[in-house]
Formats: sequence, structure tokens, C-alpha cells
Amino acid sequence: MRNFQTEGLILKSRNLGENDKIVIILTKDFGKIEAKAKGSRKLLSQFTGHLEPISICNLALYRSTKDFLTITQCKTKKTFKKIKNNLPSIQKALEITELINKNVETEHPLENLYEFTVQTLEKIEDSETEETEKITNTYIIGLLKILGLLPDRPPNKQEIRRIIEKHLNLPQMSFSTRSTFLTPSILSKILSN
Repeated sequence: MRNFQTEGLILKSRNLGENDKIVIILTKDFGKIEAKAKGSRKLLSQFTGHLEPISICNLALYRSTKDFLTITQCKTKKTFKKIKNNLPSIQKALEITELINKNVETEHPLENLYEFTVQTLEKIEDSETEETEKITNTYIIGLLKILGLLPDRPPNKQEIRRIIEKHLNLPQMSFSTRSTFLTPSILSKILSN
């Protein structure tokens, strides 16, 4: 399959050369992928405004014979404007995208990860600022389940904390949740749901 289309959540991007970007995307059909967006840094690029982090896009991609992915077309489907206009919400959304980036292998689709992530971002967008911490921590527990790191029986708080410390790469950001992450009261609320 050389040419294909999919829907994807833009996780992050990095510059490549003078005019291009490498974009990391969580796709609905293929899991996390990395793709080149040729000419995307040019002022009049067709990609301008479309490949922004925490945006959902419809993408057309091409796989070269060297197994590189290139974005050939992109159209924004959803931008999560309310999240991007609220500092605590954007911080939590970026933590989620970094969790995916650090803990999910490229081109290794995980069942329900895309849908679960989009639903979580929609909850953050529709909730009050003080609820975003709980929503993010609930996402982390769900991510552990999707990654197959939680036991089949309901784990206790200590087990969850041990699993997180041993297996989950938490984002190292200036506003990192490492110091406040999953406090006993937050864990109690999450596990009671």
C-alpha cells in the first residue's frame, strides 16, 4: 500500500532542513506514525495551519520504497480551540500527547488508543479547569490498560504506582505532574469509578 488515507491526531513535529517537518501522528488506522511534510515550513505551504499539535486531521500519505512516509495532503477536522485557549488545559493535553509519544511504538496499532485519546481530549475541552487533572490521570490508567501493563484483576493503588514508576515514561516538562502525579486522593477517585 503506497498511497493511503487516514485520520490522525497531531502529537508534535520537529523541523527538518530549511523547509520541511517531521510530524508525529497518532492515527486511527495505523497507530503512531512519523511522516515528512515537504515544504511545510514555507510561508505559502498547503500545510500551513493544518499540522498543529493537538489537532485532528484527515491525511493522505505516501510510503516510498525506502519505507519513509510523506504527507501529500492534509485537511484539519478539529482544532480543540477551547483547550488551546486555556493554559491548564493545554498543559494537560500536551502531557497526554507526550505520554503517547514516549510510550507507544511507531507503527504498532493499539486497539482503541486513538478513540480513547480523542474522547479524553474532548472531555478536557468540555470540562472545568479543576477537572483536567483527574481526566488526565484517568487517561493514564486507561493507557496502562491499553498497553497491557495492568493485571486482569483490579489493581490497588500501590500496584498502580509501582507499574507507573517501572514501566511508564512520564513527560519531562516544566509543568510536569511527577511531583503531584496520582496523589492518594486522586487515585481513590479514579479507582472508585
